[in-house]
Formats: sequence, C-alpha cells, structure tokens
Amino acid sequence: MTVLGILVPLFLVDIASKSVSPVSVNDTSPLIPRNDFVKSSPYSSVRVDGKVEFVSFLTNDDDDPLFCWRRLPTIENNSYGNMTCLSCPAQISDYLWLHDNRSIIMYERGYSAVRIWLLEPFSNAPELRKVIDFSSYLVSSLSLSFWRPDEVLLFLSRRGRVIYEPHVLNVKTGKLKRVFRNENFSTLVMDDHFRLVMVGNVSEDGLTNYYKAIMKSELEYDFQFVKALPAEVAMTLEFVVSSPDSTRLYWTTSEYTDKVALVEEHLENGTVEVIYSPKYTDIHNIIFNPYTAEFLLVEEYYMTLQVGYMNDKITDDCNYLIDTFGLGKFSIQSISQQYDRWLILVFSDVNAGMLYLYLNSKGRRMVIFLDAINAVLLNHRLARKRAVEVPTRDGLIQLCYLTIPPTYNVTNDGQLPSGINMIHGGPNSRVYWEYSAEEQLLANRGYVVLQCNFRGSTGFGKEFLAAGFGEWGGRMQDDIDDAFTWAANNGLVGSNRTAIMGASYGGFATLYALAYTPDKYQCGVAECAPSDLVEMFQSMPREWNLAHGVYKVRFGASIETEEGKMFLWKVSPLRQASSVRKPLLIAHGLMDDRVPTKATDAMAEALVKSGANFTYMVFPNEGHCIYEERSMLAYFAVIEQLFARCLNGSSEPVGNSLEDLDITLEQYPLAKMKRRGRVKVEDRNRQRSF
Repeated sequence: MTVLGILVPLFLVDIASKSVSPVSVNDTSPLIPRNDFVKSSPYSSVRVDGKVEFVSFLTNDDDDPLFCWRRLPTIENNSYGNMTCLSCPAQISDYLWLHDNRSIIMYERGYSAVRIWLLEPFSNAPELRKVIDFSSYLVSSLSLSFWRPDEVLLFLSRRGRVIYEPHVLNVKTGKLKRVFRNENFSTLVMDDHFRLVMVGNVSEDGLTNYYKAIMKSELEYDFQFVKALPAEVAMTLEFVVSSPDSTRLYWTTSEYTDKVALVEEHLENGTVEVIYSPKYTDIHNIIFNPYTAEFLLVEEYYMTLQVGYMNDKITDDCNYLIDTFGLGKFSIQSISQQYDRWLILVFSDVNAGMLYLYLNSKGRRMVIFLDAINAVLLNHRLARKRAVEVPTRDGLIQLCYLTIPPTYNVTNDGQLPSGINMIHGGPNSRVYWEYSAEEQLLANRGYVVLQCNFRGSTGFGKEFLAAGFGEWGGRMQDDIDDAFTWAANNGLVGSNRTAIMGASYGGFATLYALAYTPDKYQCGVAECAPSDLVEMFQSMPREWNLAHGVYKVRFGASIETEEGKMFLWKVSPLRQASSVRKPLLIAHGLMDDRVPTKATDAMAEALVKSGANFTYMVFPNEGHCIYEERSMLAYFAVIEQLFARCLNGSSEPVGNSLEDLDITLEQYPLAKMKRRGRVKVEDRNRQRSF
C-alpha cells in the first residue's frame, strides 16, 4: 500500500540482539546528557517490501556502509529470519523496494551525479549491479508504479539547466527512455502509468497556468488550457492516484474549499467532484489501495493527528490499534495488499517513535514490538507538549505548542521560568505535536519552549496561508510577538527572561526581532538565516527562477523595481543591524545554496562595526541548516552556554563537543574572541574580511 503525506523518518536498532522494550521513567529530572538528544541511531532508511514480509535498512560496520534485510515475524512464528548484510557504496542516498517485492533499487542523488544500482536480495548470490551512472545530470524525484513494476520514473536535468524532463528507466535492462521533451514548464504531472496528464508554468503575477496534456506522438503533445490558480491554491495542488482504467484522477487541492480537500476529476468530460472535505485542517495524510484507487484512511492534523475518514475494510483493525496505542498516537507506514500485515510507528510528544508490526490473520490480531528510534531517551523523564490556541491582535487564531519542563515551577526568587520563542522555518510549513530533540533539550535545561503556527503556516487553509504573503517582518512577526506576550500575560514565562530562536525563516524572525525590537528578548539564535531579502532574491537557486512569480507573491515584492527593492530592504535585518544590543548566535552552513553565506558575512561585518556581542559559527560541510550529528552536538553546546548566560538556565559543560571539528567559531567583540576546533577556511576559497 502507499502512504502519502508527511512521512516520519524511521531508524532501527539491531533487532537480532538487543531489542528494547518500553520502560518507566525516573521520578526526577536530572540533566540529560546532550549527546542523548543529538545522537542518531546507526540504522537509517528503514523500509519494508509491499507484502510487509521483509524489513531492510542502511547501517555501518566500522565505517563500512552496509545494506541489511531480514524476514519479519508472522502470527504463527514470532521470531525473525536471519539477517543478511551486503556492502554498498557510501554515496547511496536512499533505496526503494520495487513492486515485484523481489528487487531493490539504490540511488545517489548528488549535486552533480545520478547513479542507480539494482539489488535482487533473494537470488543465490545477491550483489549490487549498477544500472545507470550519469555524472552530468541532476534528479529531482524518483517514482514507482504498481502497473509498471520493473520501471522507475525519473525527473532528470542536465547540469546547468533548470528544466527537468521525465524519463522511464527499466531497471532490469538498463534502458532509459525520455517520455517528454520539456522546454518551459515548471510543473509536470504524470499518472500511475507514467503518462503525462498535466503541465503548468508560473506567470509573473504569481498565477500558475495549468494545461491538459494531449498526446500527439511518442514525445509530442498538444496542450489545452485548463485553469489558472493563485499561489495559495497552487501550493496545495498534489496528484494522489489515478483509477485503474485511467479515466479518473484524484488530487488534493484547496481550489474548491478553504482547506485542502480530496477531489475526483473525470478526464472524459472534465467534471470535478469533492469527495472528502476536511473539517478542521488541510488533509494531512491519505492511505489508499493503489490497485483499486480505493481510499482507506484520510487524516487531518489540528492539535494532534485525527482520523477524518476510515474505510469499513480497516475499521476493526484501526479500532484495535486505537485501543492499543491511543487515538492520534500512531501512524501507518505501510499496509500489505491483503490488509493483514502493517508497519506501525507509535509516537508522542515524549516518544521519538517505536516500530511495531501489526498482524491480522485467521481471526487473530497482535502487535509485535520491533524497536525504538531513540532507545536511550526511554530512560529519561521528558517534557510534555501542550496545544493552545492563541489570538492574534487582528482576530486570527494561531495554534501553538508549549513544551513545559517536568519540574515547572516559579523559581526561588519568585520569578517565572525563562521562555524561548522557537520559530519554525518555511515560513510555509508548520509545527506538530511530536517529539523534538531541540525542544526537549531546552526544556530539560529548565526553559518553557513556545512554538506557534503563525499566519502563513501550512495546514490551516488557504486563507490562513495567504494571510502571511508579504508579511516578512510584518504581521507574521506580530503573531510571533503576540504569542509570547500571551504566554507572559498568562504567567507561563517571565516577560524579562525570554529568548528567540529559529532556522531559515525562523532565523530571519530572530534577527528581525533583535534588530527592530531590541528590548523584547534577552538573546537569540539564528540558524541559516536570511538577513538581506534583496540579496536573497538575487541569489536564489537557478531552478527557482521558473517560479519567480510565486516567490514575488509570497514575499510581497521582487527586485525588478526600485519600489520592490525598497520594500524588501525595509524589512531586512541587515538594514537595522546596528540596533542589535542583545547577545546573538549566528550559525550557517558554507554549502547553503538557499541563503548564501556572503549575506550572513555581511550581517556579521555590520554587527562587528556596531560592537555587538555575538558568536558566529560556520560549518563548512553543512548546507541549508545543521544536520550532521557532530555539527549538531557542537551547535547545541554553544546554544546551551548562551542561554545559560542570558537566561540563567542549566547547562552541560561544552566538554569535547567542539574538539576535532572542521568549523569556524568566532566570538565578538574581538576582546572576547576565541577559536575552537580545526579551521580550514583557505581550503574552501572562503576569505573573511574581519
């Protein structure tokens, strides 16, 4: 079965030798080691075949990359099959089980290469066979079809171009065939038979124009204009599945409703019917039978995960799982075609995730615990996350989450706990009721963490999404400030013991707050943060140029006119850098292609000139945001020290978190400057002027 929507990444410990069962937490809340939050499992990319009979994952053995697989238990036999592991190339990005349930493709999606390998794990002598090796191509996505089990749909682009073209690869023969010669379309929609059904391009006014694709010959099509959708609608349009006879297409879209709904389109006459309209939020997730296009489950996500529609065929199974794990506390990762074997992820605000196998056969039902994503945290007492609705100053409602320390209390001197306003990125994304390592670490150090879905966040309807367009440094920032004012007014945090932090857009909001409202927060952390919106427009990745009109709508202006430049510059933190007076940490990845470091360097230079108290961390091997485990450990160590100084919270000593790392760490003013770790700026042709 296919699960669409937000997929939770899975990790698996060696279930052959050390399965971990849930344990009770301690009654106290000691300082949890930073490494326990940051350290990731050595097992990644957990997948199951279509029958949910085999589990597989990537791992390492003494730095030797391995791909492993084994048979899962049955309802008659609760034991696992033998583990088989095979050495694999280190550059593999991910892999997929083909729909024959006998073959696996592994692939590399690099900045300058596309490589695909085929593995037949059940052959007498399993080995990786390279199918394609293109050193001058980029790939944007890979898709499989139940109707074409030996083939993979690839969207490829020659390096240096911004246009992607669909190709079909037969992984058994190695034959690669282009199915459409794309000249100028930014959107291509293929059905489950790998046929082009719709194309789109973006006009300068931000509308996306959609055209029906009518095949003339093997590579040639005529295009019939269908509709033009504004940015807030086009951003929600997504193909789901086609009917077995290819006469109907199913989409999720907000074209006919405020919130993203499920619609059925009849290709013969063009009629469209809304078959599921959500009640609370946009559709979050859909589970369907790809052979029949029968929908099994539709989920929404407001405060927590909610079931909007449930097919009678799986009602008894879902009720059994709800009774076992609780409503909204599990997600279905995969279902077999017979609905008798399911892979389940159980999660909560204090549980990073546990994998279970659900079995339903011969009148018996059972769940088998597989393993925990982060087993070490099961031994610690973590902070609960509470959903609250917070009004904005102009009458909107933003859904927020408060992560409150287990030892929440007024401090001995009568002051309320310190609070951290954590801003999500995007800004067109959202936060959920789920485990977060960063939130839990900060809560363990004694801080109340507030996260809000301010206007412009996704998931709450197109009107709420569009309300954030053009509001960088405007009403979105007002919502962020209003939420923290609400928390202070309700006695949750001390109004003079607050910090702000975030990554990407959240980093922008942090810089903006410290520059334009310098007395509101006591300190801040900005990760991969845009500081100059004019420069950001000028240096956008080339592939974003096709959607330039959409970005102009989302930002509220562009750099094509002096008026647009002034609008963007007026809300840029760099413009007001001299007003930053509170301690600040700036972190950036040198390989960031969305927010180039030259703009962040300019912000740092401006802060140096004004004598600001700030720390600048540069990670040469990171891109847009910090992801590598060693990098995160160093980054969190510095964050802890900053918040301990300005908010008087607890902290773990830095220890060796910064040792033997290829990073740049600079503290200003220069009289306080320290350098830690290995600094190899010259090796990357990056010169610093300060």
